[in-house]
Amino acid sequence: WAYLHATKDYLGMVNLSGEFPEVHQTFNLVPSLVLQLDDYARGEARDPLFDLAFAPAEELGDVARELIVTKFFPVPRTTIEPYPRYAELRGLRERPLTVQELRDIQVWWTLAWMDHGRRPATLVEKGRDFSLADQSALRELVLQTIRDVVPAYRRHQEQGTIEISTTPFYHPILPILVNSRVDDAGVPVDFQFPEDALEQLRRARAFITDRFGRAPRGLWPSEGSVSEGMAELVAQAGFEWMATDEG
Repeated sequence: WAYLHATKDYLGMVNLSGEFPEVHQTFNLVPSLVLQLDDYARGEARDPLFDLAFAPAEELGDVARELIVTKFFPVPRTTIEPYPRYAELRGLRERPLTVQELRDIQVWWTLAWMDHGRRPATLVEKGRDFSLADQSALRELVLQTIRDVVPAYRRHQEQGTIEISTTPFYHPILPILVNSRVDDAGVPVDFQFPEDALEQLRRARAFITDRFGRAPRGLWPSEGSVSEGMAELVAQAGFEWMATDEG
C-alpha cells in the first residue's frame, strides 16, 4: 500500500494543493511511512507485489502467474472499467494467459493506480501489447514519483501553503501504551509504558524536523486515540495541538 498510494495520492494531493495557494491545508505524515518511502526510493524495499509488477512476464513461474491473476485487478471495478483493454483482460482470467496478456495486466495494474497527472498518456493511448521497455520505463517513473514525495511536501511547507503534522513514530496506540487499562479496569493485561510513549513522540518530532526543516506543531494520534495521560505527554514533547474525531 505504501508504494501504490505514493504513486496515486501522496504526491498528487500535495501538488494539487499548490494550485490553490489561498487554501491552507494540514497534511499528516507518519515517520514510519516516510521511512518506507525512503526504502522504495533507494530501491531497497522488499515488496513481493512491487517486484511482481515489474518482472519480465517471460520469466514468471506458475505461482507468480496465479498471483498476477488474483492480485492485479483492483477493487472496485470502476478502477478497471474506464480502460477497455484492462476490462478485457479481467474477463480472460478463466483461461491460461499468454505472456503478452500477463505483461499487459502488469502494466495496467500500475497505470490504473497512478495519479492521473503522472500517468503516461502514451501508454494509456497504446493500451495493449506493452513491451519490456514500456514496463521498465514505467518502473522508473514509479520510483521517481516516490522520490519526489518528501521534497514536494517540504517545498509546499516552505511556500507557506501547507502545515505538516505527524504521528507517534511507529504508530502505536498511545493511550494503551501509557496504560493498557486506560478505560477498563477489567482488561486482563496490565502494563504501563509512558516512557515509551514519550519516546515515540520525541522521535517523531525530531524526525519530521530533520526531514522537513521545521518542527511539527500538530499531532494526529494513531487512530485518533486520546486520553488524559497521553495528552500530558504530547504537551511535554512540545506539540501545540492534536486532532481527533468526536468519538
